[in-house]
Amino acid sequence: MPAPAGTLPPVSPALRSASGQRKSMICKVAIRDYACGLACLLAGEAFAAAGDNAGAAQMYDQVIVKGGLAYPELFIEASRNYRLGNSTDAAQQVLLLAERLGVKHPGLLAERAAVLDEQGKPAEAENLFREIAKQDPDQPDAVMFMTRQSNREKQYQKAVEYADKLLARR
Repeated sequence: MPAPAGTLPPVSPALRSASGQRKSMICKVAIRDYACGLACLLAGEAFAAAGDNAGAAQMYDQVIVKGGLAYPELFIEASRNYRLGNSTDAAQQVLLLAERLGVKHPGLLAERAAVLDEQGKPAEAENLFREIAKQDPDQPDAVMFMTRQSNREKQYQKAVEYADKLLARR
């Protein structure tokens, strides 16, 4: 049964234990389509936690497609799980859909770069990660890519400097 417009359903344990962006996303999905959307969202998180990235990606897709929900975090999670499940073409399709719908978020750009890297296009990925780093020099995905890229190019000192930057964030 959907929650009345603009109100949240009774607080579930999943929502109580959530924080930050995750809580915001759960609330948005719950307000829009509590019965189906929230179930698919939580199923996606459960599949991801169990290491079933394909199952997680399919659940996030359900929330996006059937619920008509265009929240950046959903596209990022769907793409990430497809990518981690070795379905980079499906990941790219999710990102293209977000782009067509006009969904913008720095995380989408980082995910797009990660997909390109896994598709064997490191030069294109590097260009995107450098663009991200211009906006946010400490963005973890960009710094992690630069660490790996420097290592691939046998520029070990540079790789260590990037790794130190990541570790300093902890």
